[in-house]
Amino acid sequence: LQLSFHDGLTVFTGETGAGKSLFIDALSALFGGSQASQGARLIRVGAQFAQIEACFQINENLQTWIQKYSFVSSENELFLSREWRFNGSRLSSRSRLNGSIINQKQLTELKTLLIDFTVQGQSHQLSSTRYQLSLIDRLGLVNLERNLQAVSDSWKTWNISYKALQTY
Repeated sequence: LQLSFHDGLTVFTGETGAGKSLFIDALSALFGGSQASQGARLIRVGAQFAQIEACFQINENLQTWIQKYSFVSSENELFLSREWRFNGSRLSSRSRLNGSIINQKQLTELKTLLIDFTVQGQSHQLSSTRYQLSLIDRLGLVNLERNLQAVSDSWKTWNISYKALQTY
């Protein structure tokens, strides 16, 4: 299945049994969900391997994150994939970003920059002050970091000047 979304809000609706949960489960699995035995249900019966891939356009906030972790990005796109393999009866999974291995902590951070799920029964998150602040922070990630550095530098300069003045 290939889907393309545009900037802004996307609402995924449909009748019971239309496949909405499969799509949400696939995205959740891509970003590190469906561990261990739960991941086994994503593999077709009799198959030894399954893979989910997604491609995202890189924006300024995403570029900053990519540089923070030194991932390679030669294009204006980010490719995220996750694969599951049976090794005998043992199931293992591996996630990659532009071909490089990515860990769970990085996947969790990346998810907040790329997608936001609000599904039935989880709308209580929207009333959480912590969640609201995280949304605001995400909107200004690059500018926020620049401004934070400028304030920090100004504070250090003021502090040095104040101490110098006190010695006179």
